[in-house]
Amino acid sequence: MVKQKIVKTTMNPNNLLDEILLMLRSLKDNPEQLEKLHQYILNEFYKKEDTASEAIMIPESYAPLVKDTAESLSAGLVCYINPATLKKIDIPQSIVDTMIFDEEGEEENEDSVEEEDFFYADLKRINRDWEKTITINPPESGESFSFMEQFVDTLPEGRISKMLSEALSGRKPFRHFNSIIHQSNERQAWFAFRQKCLQNYVAGILADELWNNESGK
Repeated sequence: MVKQKIVKTTMNPNNLLDEILLMLRSLKDNPEQLEKLHQYILNEFYKKEDTASEAIMIPESYAPLVKDTAESLSAGLVCYINPATLKKIDIPQSIVDTMIFDEEGEEENEDSVEEEDFFYADLKRINRDWEKTITINPPESGESFSFMEQFVDTLPEGRISKMLSEALSGRKPFRHFNSIIHQSNERQAWFAFRQKCLQNYVAGILADELWNNESGK
């Protein structure tokens, strides 16, 4: 049996363009497919301006902690970090806001603490055992709003970017922004962008704290 030799040829750029244009014309009456194609081209061939990325210098050993802390903040947790051991303890923001730490109860037997009060026990251990603590709270509303504005700036002009811009300039911007983004094709892009913003936010706080600690020696 004689094997055929397959010769791969490269199409002329003009022929390629003509073929692509024919494909596009075949989709002109299908807005959903056109939108998917548009998004694919943006993702694959156009690198959006990444306003969330800035070079913040921190020790390499802190790099995994930055990602982990950003994820905790996204879940509404306050993060307590021991700079000596890099141990991190998370406590929900809602609990921290209502928690009152009673120094006079320092001698209380922790074995008697009920299971639902383990966050309080964690806070007591932090105050008692950690020599230094870096506390990182979730971003304030103004900072979070800035993340959304930056994200909209990365989007190409179109229906979604217009809707998001209008949401941010109206009443209850957080609710309306999230409602729109969760029903759009930009949902995953927003999550990835927000995660980068949170990582930069965490890295900035850590860099400031470490610098201050170093300067205060």
